[in-house]
Amino acid sequence: VAHGITVTNTPGVLTDAAAELAVTLVLMVARRAGAGERQVRSGKWTGWRPTHLLGTGLAGKTLGIVGMGRIGTATALRLQAGWGMEVVYHSRSAIDATHDPRLTTRRVELDDLMGTADVISLHVPGSPETRHLIDARRLALMRPSAILINTARGDVVDQAALIAALRAGTIAGAGLDVYEGEPNVPTELRSLENVVLLPHLGSATVETRTEMSLLAARNVATVLAGEPPLTPVAPPVPEPCAQRPTSRVRGPGRLAQLGEHQLDKLGVTGSSPVPPMKTLRNAGFLLLVVRAQCRPSAAEATTFIRTSLSARPPSGLA
Repeated sequence: VAHGITVTNTPGVLTDAAAELAVTLVLMVARRAGAGERQVRSGKWTGWRPTHLLGTGLAGKTLGIVGMGRIGTATALRLQAGWGMEVVYHSRSAIDATHDPRLTTRRVELDDLMGTADVISLHVPGSPETRHLIDARRLALMRPSAILINTARGDVVDQAALIAALRAGTIAGAGLDVYEGEPNVPTELRSLENVVLLPHLGSATVETRTEMSLLAARNVATVLAGEPPLTPVAPPVPEPCAQRPTSRVRGPGRLAQLGEHQLDKLGVTGSSPVPPMKTLRNAGFLLLVVRAQCRPSAAEATTFIRTSLSARPPSGLA
């Protein structure tokens, strides 16, 4: 940003998918579905027994949401409507009374939430302020029957402290889609039976990843046309044009599909069918290779796109 580079993201389009995955983890941990699936696959299942892999029900239990933003709200709505869970939440500020009229909830302090909720689901952004927000002290506040769900960022939870808490039975279980230092997941965590581990699948649906890619492509096309980005992370800090290096394009591979009469293949017009996934990946790559310069005119943007069509694709992106 300080160098005049426009940075964008894809907010909103992944809310439903991320909330669905959080609910998936809640159900898998509560009903011990991961342990059961592993038992069947290993051939060790010996048949139905009255006390075999008993889990816990959700109806009437308390759900604690840490971070009541879009995804936290969507998760709470699903679990309250579907299972009748009471919802409490902790956020930096109270949500507006009209936040979502379908949701009944109340705000509590984080330590109070940790000590009273049966299911705790984390939905805060990663930042220095939230690093190890859930540490050994806060894990010790949880009920022995409680479960922790993290679909936010890996370092929001002190992973070593969580492993110790799961081993000691301080908490009943955990469901994780993110990790500290991912994709490396320590053996100590992988060996535990009371944790469900997923490989960062929060937004991994065809519909969501397609919408993310299309929004990224629209941001690129909008900026190249000299307009403000649709979803900026932060506005770039302008620099004198003379101090900026010349724009360079390093072969975006299948960006040949971004020709003047084919931009709609990436959904830029909002009316085209879903493009090939490889094309979508390279649309995201364009975000990485465009070096922000003086805001181009429409003609300059067209020239940029034409230039990109003749560039050789980098290795592995053709």
